[in-house]
Amino acid sequence: MACNFGDLDNDGYLDFYIGTGDPDLSTLIPKRMFRNAEGKFFQDVTTSGDFGHLQKGHGIAFADIDNDGDQDIFENMGGAYSGDTYRKVLYENPGNSNHWLKLKLVGVQSNRAAIGAQIKVTVETENGRRTIYKKVSAGGSFGANPLRQEIG
Repeated sequence: MACNFGDLDNDGYLDFYIGTGDPDLSTLIPKRMFRNAEGKFFQDVTTSGDFGHLQKGHGIAFADIDNDGDQDIFENMGGAYSGDTYRKVLYENPGNSNHWLKLKLVGVQSNRAAIGAQIKVTVETENGRRTIYKKVSAGGSFGANPLRQEIG
């Protein structure tokens, strides 16, 4: 029902969260969170991060809601049928020791939101120099991220 990408541990690799669901109210499918392990594979961190909520998930956003340098996850729940309402869910990120950068680009004439702009950040890591690329957009399917870019 929804999927979006963000960087939970500020390592510069995009992780993803899947908001599962089925309009049939008898179907229960836990949501799934996958951590990108240095661009090599994805680790299922659903249980360790307590992301396996059973309510239908329809809209997912990755954003630093509390402005502490790490991305939190906000999810819109329920809504498949009239009266199918459920509280929204906020997964607050406990944080990490990695560094981060926030950018809000502004166009000077048209496209004031800078949608489509490409960002290139080069960082020094324990393993040498690495380049991180981002593109300004609103994000994934059935959800959106802020236009402010948050790069770990």
